[in-house]
Amino acid sequence: MKSVLTMALVVLGVAAHDRPAVAQDLLPQIADIIDRGEIRVGMIDADAAPMVFTDGDGQIAGYDAAIAAEVANALGIRLTIVRTEKTYQAVVDQVARGDVDIGISYITRSVQRARRLLFTDAYLTQHLTLLVNRVHASGSEDPCPTGDEFIARVPDTTIGAERDSAYASRLLQLDPDLDLREFDDFGSMVDAVRDGTIAMAFQGEIVARYHLTENPSLRVYVALCVLDDWQENIAIAVNRKDRDLIPLLNILLDHIHIKMEGDTIGLRIDPWAH
Repeated sequence: MKSVLTMALVVLGVAAHDRPAVAQDLLPQIADIIDRGEIRVGMIDADAAPMVFTDGDGQIAGYDAAIAAEVANALGIRLTIVRTEKTYQAVVDQVARGDVDIGISYITRSVQRARRLLFTDAYLTQHLTLLVNRVHASGSEDPCPTGDEFIARVPDTTIGAERDSAYASRLLQLDPDLDLREFDDFGSMVDAVRDGTIAMAFQGEIVARYHLTENPSLRVYVALCVLDDWQENIAIAVNRKDRDLIPLLNILLDHIHIKMEGDTIGLRIDPWAH
């Protein structure tokens, strides 16, 4: 895993190609971005390893950062990562306003968000998961509920999610009156599960698996439950004025692969990606 994250840093360190002269036959919005010489990418200003985090040298790292670098390289222009927003929904809002061109920030595609901006194809499809406090679950033989059992427990359970995330929104759709605790970052939410402040936390698979792999002692206190029937798609958010970017981004994403096999997580970018 460490070598994969190191690769992401190397990609960020590669200078963009010399900016080509803008050809007359380029799609208009792509020509505008290339002429500007810069693509602005919104990312959450919080650590969500392995997708995005600040490394020990204070540099932006992770899979999303590596993908952003590939986008800039494909266009032959400078990459500017904008990390001013503290929640995923705030990054979505940032893209919708046009403060940045695109958002690459572990952003879940949803109907509500698609009313305001555009999405690429998914670059990560993952299961939804629960982190369950083992003491709270001690009365049952299996700490992991099925999706239907989870829905039945929602009204009577203290559940955590990251603030203004798609996960919090989905829980409130299930029950607007549930006891939902929202957290500013993933780490503090996991701590709350561990100490029993909340019974369980609702989130995506890749960050949950990575966190438990990096902190194996947590498994004594917390069970990871994969909701096999529930999946979500993570994609690049695109401002409507930059819709010409979407075909290019989709082709680029054909060559970017994030794989999860058990607790092994890896990113591979084909050498001919752009």
